[in-house]
Amino acid sequence: MKKMITLLAILSVLAVLAVLAVLAILAPATLLRTPGDHNNPPANPEINQKGGKAPPIEASTERIPVEYEIWKNSGVFSSEIPQKVQENISKLQAAKGYYLFNPQTFSGGRDLFVLISSGEKHTGGYLLELNNITAINGTLKIEVEEKEPPQEKAVIQVLTYPILLLKIKGDFDHFDIANTLGETLQPIHPLPH
Repeated sequence: MKKMITLLAILSVLAVLAVLAVLAILAPATLLRTPGDHNNPPANPEINQKGGKAPPIEASTERIPVEYEIWKNSGVFSSEIPQKVQENISKLQAAKGYYLFNPQTFSGGRDLFVLISSGEKHTGGYLLELNNITAINGTLKIEVEEKEPPQEKAVIQVLTYPILLLKIKGDFDHFDIANTLGETLQPIHPLPH
């Protein structure tokens, strides 16, 4: 009887481990989302692709859902991300801000890739999370939350680069990218040729 109970316990543990392994393999690297209507857009000046101010949003605004995929910095990117985009992320990630990968130059397709970076950090434990994404009258508004490691938590002592890479469907005239503290993120300088 004791051998049977021990055998059942071992089989239960193995079954749980097998389920976790299958989930780890099948879990998608990306999340396809279409967010709902958000009533409180960030109160930041709109920034267009060249970093200039966009026209003010009129009282009657048209919000449209934005279809996007998101990749977090895991060191490995999906094969769906164009090779030219992957090759340039390491050149850009040390700077705080955002970079728009021109679809014609970097992917040959119609999808816009947006890299958002918290910049270089001296320890692990920093996170960059997408808080909100919406389109209003041709302006893409993105809000991210920059999280720091808890002070009481032990973290790895190595340089890290918290980033988000968004693949966005749609055409936009202007971009407003900010953090939850209301700080507008600036465009990262273009890549050297």
